[in-house]
Amino acid sequence: MSVNNVHVYNSATNRGTKIVKKGNELGKNAFLKILTAQLKYQNPMKPSDSTEFISQMAQFAALEQMTNLNTTMSYQSAYSLIGKTVALNSYDDLGRQYGGQIQSVVKKGDDILLNVLVKENNEMIKKEFNLRDVSDVIDTPNPIMNNLNNNLNLLLSAAFIGRKVDVRDSSLGNGVLSIGKVNYVYRDKQNVYLNIDVIGKHVLQKMVCSNENSTGTVEVSGDYTDKQDMELYLRYNKAKEIYEYRVNDDKEWKQYNKGDKINGLEFKLLKDNPIVDREWSLEIKHVEPHSENFISDDIVKVSDCNE
Repeated sequence: MSVNNVHVYNSATNRGTKIVKKGNELGKNAFLKILTAQLKYQNPMKPSDSTEFISQMAQFAALEQMTNLNTTMSYQSAYSLIGKTVALNSYDDLGRQYGGQIQSVVKKGDDILLNVLVKENNEMIKKEFNLRDVSDVIDTPNPIMNNLNNNLNLLLSAAFIGRKVDVRDSSLGNGVLSIGKVNYVYRDKQNVYLNIDVIGKHVLQKMVCSNENSTGTVEVSGDYTDKQDMELYLRYNKAKEIYEYRVNDDKEWKQYNKGDKINGLEFKLLKDNPIVDREWSLEIKHVEPHSENFISDDIVKVSDCNE
């Protein structure tokens, strides 16, 4: 309504019902007041049913437990924000939105308050905001934590010096690993690096079957350290019911027994032997020995040099 063109806003409807604003929703205290009022003003000639009263008390207890749980979870959530940068639904006198890094969290009654380092009047000050005022969490790097992780990574990587490692090497293609010995480690502002004497590569490749209709797949795996390329051949001799292999230009076929290694490589044979003769081949490219730097995240396996 208005009086002399001056607007007056009521906190209740025309019928006297109080208007509940955001943040003033019914909670456990309001529930307790309602329950107390019900007991106070009940008709003494028709007292409330004891069963109904007990049910209401149980509801109040459940509401209180839920409220306490929500408060605990909210506090833990707020605590996890310490050190992070947030935007807030709060504005200074010039209409600029507040935002800054959370320094600490304080619980006052049912409210959870954040001490945020914000800029105000060209000065950095600590200002208190309610957790409900947080509108967005901005993911920014924590330099202290990053430095701690970098130091720990350097310490762990230093333990690899003198040991053999398998390392992802994008220059060799997807999934191919270089192998070698770690000489030393170092770091820059972002990464930890290992200097490795590369002596070969870890092979895990499928052989090509000469019969295009064959569905049987044979794989070759192992560490290849020879200094020249190699043509590797495998066949199944149905007459003898054995597998045989030969290398490069060798004319003679040699019997292959499961688990045997040829220049560090072994065959993963078919589960069921073919019903006819089959032959597979594969060219293995060598890696020229050299020294190279790799990021520590690319290390896949570490072992002793004599393994």
